[in-house]
Amino acid sequence: MSANRISRLTGCLICLLAAQSACAAGPFGDPFLERFRVGAYADAGQIALEDGWPHDLFAPLVVDTLWQQAAAEYFAPGNLRQEHGLLLWRILAPALGSAGAQASWYERRRGELAVLLGKATDLPRPDPEVSSASPFLVYLLQQSAMSSCQHSDYEAALETVQHLLVRAEELGLAPEETFVWSLRRRWLQARLSGPQPPEKEPWPELLDLGPFDAQSGWAVWRACRRARGEPLLPAGCGTVELGHWLASVTDPGLKTADLREAGFPPDVLAGLGAAVLPRGPELDAHLAAFSRPPVARFWQEQWTNGRRRQGRYQADVSEALARRRDLETGLRAGLWRRAAEARLLKQEWDAGLADLEQALRLGESAQDPGLVEVLRRWTLQSLVLARARGLESRERAVRALATAHLTDEEGEVLRRELVDYGLAPEAAAERPEPTRREAALRRVRSGEIRPLRWQEDADLCARAAGARALLWDLWLRWGLGLAVGAGTADAGGARCRDYRDGLRAALRADTPQARFALGCAAIGRFLRGSDLREPLAAWLLERDLVRFGPPGLLDGPSPLPGLRRLVSRRASQEQLARHAMLGAALAAGDLRGQLALAVSLPQGPLGLDDRLRFLYPVPAAGELLEALSACGLEPSLVLAIARNESLFDPAARSRAGALGWLQIMPFHWPDQGYRAGRILWNDPVASLDLGVRLLRECEGRFAGDPYRAVAAYNAGSGAVARWEDQLGEAQPASLFLAWIGYPETQRYVEKVLRDREIYDWIIDDQKP
Repeated sequence: MSANRISRLTGCLICLLAAQSACAAGPFGDPFLERFRVGAYADAGQIALEDGWPHDLFAPLVVDTLWQQAAAEYFAPGNLRQEHGLLLWRILAPALGSAGAQASWYERRRGELAVLLGKATDLPRPDPEVSSASPFLVYLLQQSAMSSCQHSDYEAALETVQHLLVRAEELGLAPEETFVWSLRRRWLQARLSGPQPPEKEPWPELLDLGPFDAQSGWAVWRACRRARGEPLLPAGCGTVELGHWLASVTDPGLKTADLREAGFPPDVLAGLGAAVLPRGPELDAHLAAFSRPPVARFWQEQWTNGRRRQGRYQADVSEALARRRDLETGLRAGLWRRAAEARLLKQEWDAGLADLEQALRLGESAQDPGLVEVLRRWTLQSLVLARARGLESRERAVRALATAHLTDEEGEVLRRELVDYGLAPEAAAERPEPTRREAALRRVRSGEIRPLRWQEDADLCARAAGARALLWDLWLRWGLGLAVGAGTADAGGARCRDYRDGLRAALRADTPQARFALGCAAIGRFLRGSDLREPLAAWLLERDLVRFGPPGLLDGPSPLPGLRRLVSRRASQEQLARHAMLGAALAAGDLRGQLALAVSLPQGPLGLDDRLRFLYPVPAAGELLEALSACGLEPSLVLAIARNESLFDPAARSRAGALGWLQIMPFHWPDQGYRAGRILWNDPVASLDLGVRLLRECEGRFAGDPYRAVAAYNAGSGAVARWEDQLGEAQPASLFLAWIGYPETQRYVEKVLRDREIYDWIIDDQKP
């Protein structure tokens, strides 16, 4: 394939794939990669090998047949679809200008699509010198490598894979993609050169994997090493970096002999062994050999955690460690805090408060803001526990410790929290009038949130249509306010003035339909000649394919947040370009793009409440809105969870392995979210269905309490039950919220329930 040919294809295929991320729901899938992503290779004992490598490493790429069907229909000969009023043409037609230019654009794209539909499994090799980087180029390189392997042309395959990995960052490969392709490179090298010399270190690509993928990557390494009869860690590979990474892997299966063979420095060996060796004789022997703590703070922490694990986390073990002068001051303060927690949970108040005082004293001298925050939080929880037990004298003692040892700033934060959680009275006129979000958070912390509500919302679709019209009018007003003063004498001044005039004409139109059409036309004219035109056209085409394609066709993540880099650097034009992209997001129903772009724009003429309508998106139409209205759970809670879990990105995938719109872990999904060549987890409707079922389980276990149900969704029902047992008999919601044992879960519950309040207002206040 010539450079010109591939350049033309890569330049155009952006109109079919847009600027999607590595986890995108595009038309092409890599079966081995997707199974790796959902944890199918996390158990070394279950990985089937062939010649010492995963047997399905080169499973052929697949093309989504539903996408092929939709694209073939859209680009059928003579079908210019502009008359159908699709989003692509509402915006692209004004951006292209003449009817001839529109027809020419369409015919070019139709010809390029034929390459995908007709040659997707028999593509020529791409030219490695082509500089264009797009999702299609990634596909061409990957498909070329696969095709070469299928034809036993391993040299060509290796050349292509080498090129892919050299350009991994430029091509936007995620760490797990780079890892998988590096495995394929090693397989090809072995196939071409015969058995390779034993590795001198674990594969370096492992160290870039997040916690979830690290478990799977390490399992593949273990399986391959075992198949070759080689030790788990090569001799002399023990670097500090590798030690840090291994300490983060859950159950890496290492033994003392492995660690010593690797040759880690003494500090690393002491801390890493304490972190990874199983409790029992092997850990006991290791800690006996390293009776003194390492010097570096990180390894000191691993060493003390091993000591605590050895002692089954008893308070006296933490106290003994906290008294050691050879540990870092902040670490000792944390150990006193853990000891205090263990004592107070056993109702040993005198010893527990003494430990808390020791922690606060050391915290004063540690000068560690993170530690001070942790100590303040545990001081609050000590007060909560005393209140739950009805121990007024203990509560006064904790307050006295806080007054004596917390800084003025931290003391003020604690005082505000005590007021919010109902543990202290608030003086009249103490705070100014809160914003809507501030008021919602106060209601959450005070325990005033209503119980969960299970019922279908038959009117949601109608209210969403009214909301869309209202939001569009607000968007027009927002743009006019931002356009004030934008019509300067610079080269883009005429463009800015034309955009302002187009928005003004749209706002004056008589009907919502006319205002929508004129607003889209204004976006298109503003994009004429802009670097944004082709990427936006690509994405709009993808949205149209999803909206009018067969049921089940998946939508990819929004490219709009990433396209902001293409915006002009002139301040006025940058704001208007982002405003135009926000309008495109509204028109296309792109919740992720809407949120990202609304956050990036100044408030301008909008009031705080009007801006909230953009920051809290509601689906305007389509399968997702229908599923939301029929799911049986209040839409406000589902939307609040999606906003905090994924920012409405259907293909979001966290480093911890959570998947999709509602960030559900793979073990909750049938077949872990990937089945028969179809990626299930990044379908927002499927994610909503499974997420609602999980929420219903949480709600049923905790009798409709929104605080406990949302906490269970985030941390698991077992953790919530444990916190309830620790706190005692049924306690008010505000006390439970303050007591939640994981700081990230406490913040999550507060934000989700706050956002649920905002969504209640937005959904109930829709004006047609």
